[in-house]
Amino acid sequence: VHGHGVENEAELDSTKPFASSISEGPLTSPPSTRNPLPSDFNPTRHLQEHTYVNGTPRDSQNHRYLPELPIKELSYMKKKWSVSTFDFCHLLGDVVELKEILRRSSGNQRKHPGDQCAALFSENKNALYVESQRLLANCQKIIKAQGPSPQTPMIVQKTFQNLLQLTEVCLQFTDCGFCSSGHRDLKTNLRDVLCSYQQFLEACRQTHEKDYSSLSLKLCVCQYTALTASLFCLVQQFKASSCT
Repeated sequence: VHGHGVENEAELDSTKPFASSISEGPLTSPPSTRNPLPSDFNPTRHLQEHTYVNGTPRDSQNHRYLPELPIKELSYMKKKWSVSTFDFCHLLGDVVELKEILRRSSGNQRKHPGDQCAALFSENKNALYVESQRLLANCQKIIKAQGPSPQTPMIVQKTFQNLLQLTEVCLQFTDCGFCSSGHRDLKTNLRDVLCSYQQFLEACRQTHEKDYSSLSLKLCVCQYTALTASLFCLVQQFKASSCT
């Protein structure tokens, strides 16, 4: 796995689905400590209160482009984890919620403006490759630690931020009524990535709690390999998809 992101499709093609090497990768920006959200913050309820009036989007009367609820929920989730204290159980719970957000996204209501689907697909294609590599690079750092480290919680949080960004890129297309028909399988591949990440995160939790025993570390490596494979399939499916 290349450690410095992907700048073009040629580099992505060299990524193997069952890569076993562990290399350094780029880190995302450190979490912010400003404007913490309350512990009982519910992004779905908040958005329903502020974005909809009697079930109708506030901007619908102006016929303006209004991002669907799942994209908004991802934004709030990213903000929450940029200021939250790390906790494996809470993070695993948000992965489950992320899977539910994906399940709820339909592609029946939101549409890209005009004929911008193809242009947006091209623009965001490289972003998907880069976020996939950043996610894997940060997962590698967890494995390479091979022992308790004060930096581990921060790196684990970064992997989740990478996952949120990757999910947001995919939902830009699977949730659009115009171009979702060209990305039917993309949603399935993304769900596989979320499941693989959830299993990897659970393995990391066990490894962290058992002080990086040999057996738990091997399980973590196995789940990392599965995550690599699912990301490879997602990226390849995205390349094969097209907006019509």
